[in-house]
Amino acid sequence: MSDAAASGDDKEAKPKKSIPIGLLLGLLNSLALLGVLGVVAYTQMIYKRPKITEAVEREKIAQEFSKKPEDMKRTIVSFDPIQANLKPSPIGVQVPGGPPQQMKAHFITMTLALELIDSEFEATTKGLLPKFLDKLLRELGGTTVDALSSVQGRYLLRSKIAGLMNDLIREEKKLPPSSTPVVANVYFSDFVVQ
Repeated sequence: MSDAAASGDDKEAKPKKSIPIGLLLGLLNSLALLGVLGVVAYTQMIYKRPKITEAVEREKIAQEFSKKPEDMKRTIVSFDPIQANLKPSPIGVQVPGGPPQQMKAHFITMTLALELIDSEFEATTKGLLPKFLDKLLRELGGTTVDALSSVQGRYLLRSKIAGLMNDLIREEKKLPPSSTPVVANVYFSDFVVQ
């Protein structure tokens, strides 16, 4: 009896057969291959991208500009005079080992007005005034006197001002970046750089 019990214990003590590692790797590779083939089949054969045609694009533009220009009432939003520091310029020549170079402070005083393409944006523009002035003052703080002393510099400043306000309005109204700019023109009624 003990021999029978011993032979029963031997059967229980035998380890179970494990799945060969080669078979397991083969199954995993097959699954991965099927997944890749499924993605390729879906993207290349099943899913059809909408065709970009001139008619579709014209329809998108027509919807974006559904408001007729004669329905739009241009308006001008004026701001109080703005005074800001400009980037300081060095005075004299820096001598190695000498005292630190002195910097001359510069500032700008300007009064500006923004022409908006539609009066419906006037309230939004006035509501965004603190954010706009903050961004404008940061922009002016890094601008040199030489950059603003030329006509090209003033035109560049105009485009930067319009761009700042357009970006803020697009962000506020959740308009796409490619939408029509709300600020049509920037006018300076006073522009002094010292």
